Amino acid sequence: MPRISLSWVVVLGLLSAIGPLCTDFYPPALPEITQQLSATGTQTQLSLTAALIGLGLGQLFFGPLSDRIGRKKPLALSLLLFIFSSAMCAITYDIHMLIAWRFLQGFAGAGGSVLSRSIARDRYQGTLLTQFFALLMTVNGIAPVLSPVLGGWIITAFDWRILFWAMAAIGVVLLLLSLTVLHETLPEKSAASVAQRQDETPVLKNRRFMRYCLIQAFMMAGLFSYIGSSSFVIQSEYAMSDAVQPAVRPERYWADYRGADLFPPGAPLQRRISAARRSIAGGGVCRHHPALRLATAADAGAG
Repeated sequence: MPRISLSWVVVLGLLSAIGPLCTDFYPPALPEITQQLSATGTQTQLSLTAALIGLGLGQLFFGPLSDRIGRKKPLALSLLLFIFSSAMCAITYDIHMLIAWRFLQGFAGAGGSVLSRSIARDRYQGTLLTQFFALLMTVNGIAPVLSPVLGGWIITAFDWRILFWAMAAIGVVLLLLSLTVLHETLPEKSAASVAQRQDETPVLKNRRFMRYCLIQAFMMAGLFSYIGSSSFVIQSEYAMSDAVQPAVRPERYWADYRGADLFPPGAPLQRRISAARRSIAGGGVCRHHPALRLATAADAGAG
């Protein structure tokens, strides 16, 4: 069994961070995009919604495709589409075209997110897989924290289009790393594995899976409602600059994205606390967090 490779951890961690990059990198520029493209705030926020829809649908496409033809070809295809769509977002002058290209960008970004985990499962098993996923989530967890900060700093010095050119450049780097560092990991399908897959119950008919899926869906809906509107509120209502705004946001990302790492695979707390109780606890925190946020905002406004 192979050892954990640091280069694979870094490359796969960066690939899994494409999703947060698509959603968290450019929100500080939403008010500027609204002004320059003569759009409404709702239209500009639809570009975020389109990217999220693309991220969801892309996983349904690249996952099954990689099971049939291997991991590297779909990964290269997704990164090429990501580079192309990012460049098209940078040169568009129409809000409707921006929404369309953002959908394609999210669709392409889903390839890196889903294939990074598939490659890890192909290469490692058992304890090594658990350790690898822990390292992978550590690298991946940095992206949602740094993305809005870097995006805010860039937007203070350059036009919002530079954000998408930066995404395209990141896509080029990831494509080169994927081609040089990674190799094909999909094992040959045996008759036993094919038969086992045919006997599996579709996940949509699994009620327990759907309950957890819906819990996660509603939690993320609240998170991205915050992401889509916070730029307008912070800049318009509190008159904060693009450089100051991202400094207000990382604690929210850290709580939402890294909170799950309180119970990493194999952790003692995970073995002692059931998944249902962890979900209830997490839902309670997410439910009360907006109230605390509103109370803080009201206190700041009164001051």
